[in-house]
Amino acid sequence: MRTDRLLLSTQPMARFDGLVLDTAEPARAAAFWSIALGRSIVRPHRVCAIAADGRVHLDLGSPGAGPEPLLAAGARPLHPPAADARCEFADPEGNRFRTDPHLPYGVFRLVVECPRPRRVARWWAEVIGGRATDDGGSTTVGTLSGFPGSSLRFSPAPPGSGPAHGHFSWHLVTQGREFAALVAAGARMMSRPAEPHGSWLLADPDGNRFRVTDASADRYIG
Repeated sequence: MRTDRLLLSTQPMARFDGLVLDTAEPARAAAFWSIALGRSIVRPHRVCAIAADGRVHLDLGSPGAGPEPLLAAGARPLHPPAADARCEFADPEGNRFRTDPHLPYGVFRLVVECPRPRRVARWWAEVIGGRATDDGGSTTVGTLSGFPGSSLRFSPAPPGSGPAHGHFSWHLVTQGREFAALVAAGARMMSRPAEPHGSWLLADPDGNRFRVTDASADRYIG
């Protein structure tokens, strides 16, 4: 049964602290996603060259809401509405997202297609202290601290796929020994922060990238 496949971590290594979006236009991206999510939880990260494979996207709650505010903000529809009323759009820079009338407004689900969804979802449940639930071939990590109802969903990638590289990733905050515990658990450091108290770029055991700010002042190495 589904309830037999639950994992709850009681000692998280990091706190989930919102979403990061690689973008060439941070101000425009921040304005759009503030409208789409109803709050400012997306951290635009300026990049010059953007390369992504489309296997990371957002599902947004939109109960009873029409697409007009999104279209006015610059979204464009990618497909006609599905039979279950879900709609697929692209933001002004082409990042794919879906609206889901079955999710409450302001709630999001970050969907990551990866080679080993069940294994990596359980790794994330241990890292952030969430609950991992198997649902068909996908596994969802819910109970994101500070974001009621929101979740990470890991789904199977096409055979032969490598790590997912999307414009969206997620941001964590650690304190002291938690950062070392995160690396010891299997996270790989991809790049150091460019300035004191900046964010580190790490990758999980499947190679999916995420950013971490360590609240310890001595963690920065120039």
